[in-house]
Amino acid sequence: MFDRISYEHLLKCHEYNQKKHCPNCDSLNTKKKGYIFSERTTNRGKIKVKTQRFYCKDCQISFTNFGYNKRTHFAPKFKDKVVTDYISTKSSLSEVAKRHGICKNSILNWIPQRANLYQDNVLHSNIDETTIYIDGKEIKINGKRKVVLVASSKLLDKPIYYKIYDREHSSSSEDFLNRLKKMYDNKIIGIVSDFGRGKCFVKPVNQLFEDVPHQICLVHYLRSVNINVPKTKKSKFFRRNIFFKNLIKSILNAETLQEAENNLSSLNHYEKFFRLKIHKRFIKSINRNFGLLTAHFHYDFLDKTTNKIENINRQLNRKLKNLDGFKSEKNMNHFLKIWFNNYSKGVEIRPN
Repeated sequence: MFDRISYEHLLKCHEYNQKKHCPNCDSLNTKKKGYIFSERTTNRGKIKVKTQRFYCKDCQISFTNFGYNKRTHFAPKFKDKVVTDYISTKSSLSEVAKRHGICKNSILNWIPQRANLYQDNVLHSNIDETTIYIDGKEIKINGKRKVVLVASSKLLDKPIYYKIYDREHSSSSEDFLNRLKKMYDNKIIGIVSDFGRGKCFVKPVNQLFEDVPHQICLVHYLRSVNINVPKTKKSKFFRRNIFFKNLIKSILNAETLQEAENNLSSLNHYEKFFRLKIHKRFIKSINRNFGLLTAHFHYDFLDKTTNKIENINRQLNRKLKNLDGFKSEKNMNHFLKIWFNNYSKGVEIRPN
């Protein structure tokens, strides 16, 4: 004997050519009522689709095997292809829409749908022991600036984690590094970064990763020297500025630790000769941070620069230039989630 619930469940297990349940009122008082002829866009192009239509005599609605008022005009793989083409290349929204023969609003509507399928923030949960690179990237939302802090693995050569903050300062970098420590504590054997805004990376790294060697990017440091030390020939300190820059370069480009120490001694020897405030500031800085700038001499697995993560930021920046900022934080989150997941999975980002 079947109870009522079992009977109703059995009643719904009918074959394709048998009576169909109405998805609206669950009635079996239905009949076939012609076909729906349509085209479906796939990666292989447009294909013709013939769908059986049914009619409910009780509530007087039409429906198909896919349900009531549901139409699948575009295949999921096609949506993925279009959204990836838009987000992962330099192509504009109009160019992608024209290339695939769809309207621009369709692409914008698909982005949140596809973003929900991707993982948020954590791009690689399991990694082997590796050196990580840390850097920040500014992004605009309605003219206001946000910063995306990114960590990438030397072993994978891909981003492993990212997080969006209001700005790059000590509290945001501390929170970011805390999250990295919880997820990859025993896997991080070295850290390479720049100083960050206001040297915001140095103190949190020393506190949270005491036993992990930390190397400051030499390219960023040298760039700071070139920008801040005057270049003009009209200055009466022009020749001293050239001499000062060459001494800094000799320390940063030294091939051995002993050579770097000797060049630092030369800089300190000529300290009285350099009387500008910017000279004194850099002399004080290079003496205080000499260990961070020369950590690569003690640990072979540390790189001198953050070029690998800079390349990631460069690829992201190529696309952001076309967008000219985001209209809302939600749009930015959807975009970054898809972009970073595609990049970390090796989806090709073609120059256009």
